[in-house]
Amino acid sequence: MKEENYNFHKIIKTTTRPKRYNEIDGDNYHFIIEGATTPNSEIIEKQQFGEISYFTCSKDIDLVKNNYLDTSNLEGLDSYRNYFGEDVIIPIFVKMNRDERIQLVLTTERTKENPDFSVMCQKYIADESDYSDENIAKRNITDIVENNGDIEETLMQTKIILAKRLYK
Repeated sequence: MKEENYNFHKIIKTTTRPKRYNEIDGDNYHFIIEGATTPNSEIIEKQQFGEISYFTCSKDIDLVKNNYLDTSNLEGLDSYRNYFGEDVIIPIFVKMNRDERIQLVLTTERTKENPDFSVMCQKYIADESDYSDENIAKRNITDIVENNGDIEETLMQTKIILAKRLYK
């Protein structure tokens, strides 16, 4: 979305998981070992998946100089709002229909060396609850893009919302 001149930068998150062969430290993630600290930085939001942590550090975001685009769950949105203030965060919820979402989690699970379809089902059920209309409304998210599998259309709708919100 840089071509729209929004001056968006990617937030490079930090993780404790091992680097994959095609990843670059500082480009895909900041890779650290569990228990290491991030000097001169606060943790804004953190997600835990088993023994692996993903988190966003304050040192990686400078709102005076840049705008950022990030993907997060609703708890991450809450953390960003608590840290930076609600007035500087523009939440856009990209909503997938159930058929597309179940197909996506199924395809993702099939790529794993040892697929665990029971975990996949648990995640899908948890997402149904986590991303309920009630939870979206509770966070006052009013910009919702329907994603039914057409990424170009989803990007176009997102750009329209950003243009309206950034250039009122």
